Amino acid sequence: MIKYFDIFAGIGGFRSGLEKAGGFKCVGYCEIDKYAKKAYETLYDT
Repeated sequence: MIKYFDIFAGIGGFRSGLEKAGGFKCVGYCEIDKYAKKAYETLYDT
């Protein structure tokens, strides 16, 4: 299992790809845009 921190997360496109590939675990994320952050939180229950 490879752990990663999702920096400049946007709405989670990178995370989505890694989850589909398998073998990755998101340990945190960072996003400054309030709308993208809300979408990310909604999509990934964070």
